[in-house]
Amino acid sequence: MSSTIEAWIAHVADYTQLRPAVATAPAISCNIPGTLSTTQKRKRKRNDLDSANANLLAPRKAPRSALAAMDPNLVVMPRRLSQQLPPDIKALHFKLHAVKSSMNIIPHQMQDAVKSTDDDLPIYDHFFDSSCSREMSDLIQEFHELTNICQAASRAKALSISEASWNDEVHSRLFREAFRLYSGIRHENVTSARPCQDFLPKHSASGSIMESKLVDYTVHLESAPGSDFETRIARVLDTQPATCQTITQTLYHPVRLRPAAISIETKSGSGNDDDARTQMGIWVSAHFNRQRSLLYSRYGDDAHDIVLPAHLLVVFNVSVMSISYAVARGEEIQIVPGQDIGLPTSLESGYACLAALRHLAAWADGEYRKWVEKYLLGDGNQYDANPMNIKGQDTVTKALEEFHTWIGASWLTSEEKAGNSRTLELLDYACGTGMITKVSTILYFQTPFSILLHPYISQAYGIDASPQMVHTFNARMAEAGLDTTKFSTVVDDLLNDPVRPELLQHSDFDIAVVGLGFHHFDYPSDAAKRLATRLKPGGVLLLIDFMQHTDATGTSSAVKGFEEENMKTIKERAGLVDFAFVLSSATFEMNKEMHRVYIVKKVFFARATKPCGA
Repeated sequence: MSSTIEAWIAHVADYTQLRPAVATAPAISCNIPGTLSTTQKRKRKRNDLDSANANLLAPRKAPRSALAAMDPNLVVMPRRLSQQLPPDIKALHFKLHAVKSSMNIIPHQMQDAVKSTDDDLPIYDHFFDSSCSREMSDLIQEFHELTNICQAASRAKALSISEASWNDEVHSRLFREAFRLYSGIRHENVTSARPCQDFLPKHSASGSIMESKLVDYTVHLESAPGSDFETRIARVLDTQPATCQTITQTLYHPVRLRPAAISIETKSGSGNDDDARTQMGIWVSAHFNRQRSLLYSRYGDDAHDIVLPAHLLVVFNVSVMSISYAVARGEEIQIVPGQDIGLPTSLESGYACLAALRHLAAWADGEYRKWVEKYLLGDGNQYDANPMNIKGQDTVTKALEEFHTWIGASWLTSEEKAGNSRTLELLDYACGTGMITKVSTILYFQTPFSILLHPYISQAYGIDASPQMVHTFNARMAEAGLDTTKFSTVVDDLLNDPVRPELLQHSDFDIAVVGLGFHHFDYPSDAAKRLATRLKPGGVLLLIDFMQHTDATGTSSAVKGFEEENMKTIKERAGLVDFAFVLSSATFEMNKEMHRVYIVKKVFFARATKPCGA
């Protein structure tokens, strides 16, 4: 077993006593309910710890059995159990084992350069990767940078420089060189980031949140150019409380919308390795708590059937780079030791570090990204199946039924529709999977396949930034038997600057609607102005959104809302008249089992018309 990882787990056990989960009330506001099978099992564990918890401040160490009380439990596994790793992590583990043996770590094109740099370095054929096809200029640049990093690492080790200096002179440069080949991956220095307290374990005696420990770096998924990755993440977070407006375990802004795949902790010779391992242990628990809570908010009880991906851990000290894998299994987080790679103090170990880090990056940008896309973000079908989104659609359906006439649009009658005597065109902006168009077109469904009422519009044009949502929108319209030449959507954004000319051609909509999406906009007034330009004279701009709201404890929610005066000002600045505002009896309620607080959001309708002379 890796001595670094073993020492880490032992120190986490000695560091603290942690409270087990309680089935009827989650210990943290965003976490899913506990999964232990019986209340008797919980009670027995709690009683076993009573004496140890009697005085947490006493100058003695807690027994190692306290490790089993962590929620979720943190358990170190023997190295031989690496054979029981998930298939994707097992494949990664074998690749790292080859790197540890210096197999295929150096591009074959650099063989002469490496040999000429250090005559004392033993060179073997298995060092060189014959499959490398990168440009020679790129390989030379890498060679020179790696040479400088190795020199800096040797100097840092000899002089016992500070941890901050190690990070600046060695680690950051090493990560930058390793990850630059992956456009979907980026490392971030997070030494100033604090884990969200909602995701941290608590002391069992006092119930207070345990001290927030930090790591040095995290490695995150980046949005590809033109991708809607962060937009979709923001939508997922829309249903989360104020303290949980993050896809990771921290609210630190640079990483809030970027899923984390790897956590890295560094310690210099003058530092305390025990602190590094404790920091990583607490950070890992917070990571899995966050992922579980996100799944629970999207899938309810079905979240228990979804397998969480592993989280990759890297601990640097002055001797080795130690890699391990955190795997969630049932009530446990199992820490499986991986490989120890020497620090980059020679070209051989330097290339080995690069190769190892790139294997980690490839897994993150591949297997981990696939999991995030499938389970945390999902496609349009999964979006529609999400219980929280079903609630939102039901809320809007009821509200539209309530204020159908009040909206002021000249809805088509069945006679007008049958005779094609006139048209009514709808702009469905930030349309998602087509909630507003579906409701306006069919008004409501008794079942997903049974349309009860005749269409009220002749044409709908949807715009959304998400390709997945647009695909589902168009599929929904086709499934409903609607003419897809008249009911369709495109991937675009009216709020871009400049707006694509194609979007400016159509400027005579009878009604433009934003349903439960206006609070996402950074500049609501500008958004209203641009939407108003798409209306014909006398056309209606309808905004359906949430009132400013508080949770049951009086704590403000992070989901933005509006007051009537906000809406009136926004509409007036857009050059609209005849403003009207009404509060619906429909409400949107967050599941009390999902969050410690109970949030009720009231839905309002705000409309105004474009002046006839405009």
